[in-house]
Amino acid sequence: MEMNSLSCPYCGEHEFVNLNQKINIKNGFNYLRNIANSKEFKTWLEKTELVKCKKCSSTYTFPKIDRSLIERIYIKDKSSHDMGWNAIERSEISNINEHKFFKYINKLISNEINKLETNNLNGCLNIAEFGCPFSGFVMSDYWSRGQYINFNNMDNPGSISGKLYVKFLKIFSFFLKLNFKIRNKKVKNKIHNKKKIIKTFIVEYSNLFWLGNCVRYGKSCINLASQFLFDKVSTIRNLRETKADFDLLIVSNSIDHYFNGFKIIKELSEFTNNLLIFNHADNNFSAQHIYGINYSTMEWTGKQLKKIYRNSNYKIISCTLNNNNYYGLIVRDLNK
Repeated sequence: MEMNSLSCPYCGEHEFVNLNQKINIKNGFNYLRNIANSKEFKTWLEKTELVKCKKCSSTYTFPKIDRSLIERIYIKDKSSHDMGWNAIERSEISNINEHKFFKYINKLISNEINKLETNNLNGCLNIAEFGCPFSGFVMSDYWSRGQYINFNNMDNPGSISGKLYVKFLKIFSFFLKLNFKIRNKKVKNKIHNKKKIIKTFIVEYSNLFWLGNCVRYGKSCINLASQFLFDKVSTIRNLRETKADFDLLIVSNSIDHYFNGFKIIKELSEFTNNLLIFNHADNNFSAQHIYGINYSTMEWTGKQLKKIYRNSNYKIISCTLNNNNYYGLIVRDLNK
C-alpha cells in the first residue's frame, strides 16, 4: 500500500522540512541511465526537492517519483539486483567476506548468534531474514564457510535461452571453484556452531524492489535462495497464521525499498525476540530507494519499539564502509 504524497514514506508523518536541495543524479541514480533523458523524468527532476521528515528524520523526495518511471526501472531497465548476483558471479569475490560490507555484517550478526547460543537451551536457533536473500547474514555465512553455490545441482529451466544461460554459468562455476582452491582464502567461521540454525527467508513484494522479476540464467533470486541458502520461504501473512517465533530476525539493506517502512518493522517485531536492522544511508537519494535512513531515524525507531516492548533494550550501530555510511539498530528482548 502506497502512502499519501504528502506523508513520510517511512513513518507516515505529514510534516516535513524542505532542505532546499535539488536532486543531483550523480549522487546515485545508477538505475536511471536509460530513462534519464525522458521528458517525464526531466519534468520530475526539475520539480523535486529533498525534504526531511519532522518526526523520524528520514529524507525523501517531494514530489515522489512517478510510478511509471519506477516500473521502467525495475522491469525494463534493471531487471535484477546487481549486488546480489555479482556476489555469486565474480570470481574475484570467491569468498564473499572479502567484500567489506559482507565481512562486517557477518561479524556483527555472528556475535548476536553467539550470544543467543549461550542463552538458548533449546536444540536449535530459528533465524529469519527479510527483504533481499543476497544482502544479509545467510549469504555471507554461506561463503564464510568456504561454500559456493553449485550450479550443477540447479534445476534446468524449460526455455532454450535459459538452458544456455545455465550451461554457461555451470562452466563459470567450475572456474570459480578452481580459483577458490588456488587462492585458498577461506575465512574462519566466527560462529561457534553449537546449535543447528533453521533459516527462513521472508518475502514481501514491493514495486521498488527486484523480488518479482529478479532473474538471471533462467533462475530467480528467490529460487536460488530456497534451493541453496534458506530452509524455508515465507510471507508476513503466513508468519501471522502460523504464529511464527524467531530467535533473531534480520532486515539488511532492504527496508528503504518499501513504503510504510516502520509499519513493516513493527509487524516483523511481532515474530521475534531479537531484531537487527542494518541499512545504507542514502541521504542524497537514489532512484531505487524510497527514503534515506540516518542515525536519527534509527534512534527514533528504537524509541518507538521501546514504547511497545517496555522490557526491550536497543543499540544504535553506525559505520563507514567503502566511503558509504551505514546505520543499524539491534533491539533485544522484544517479547519477554
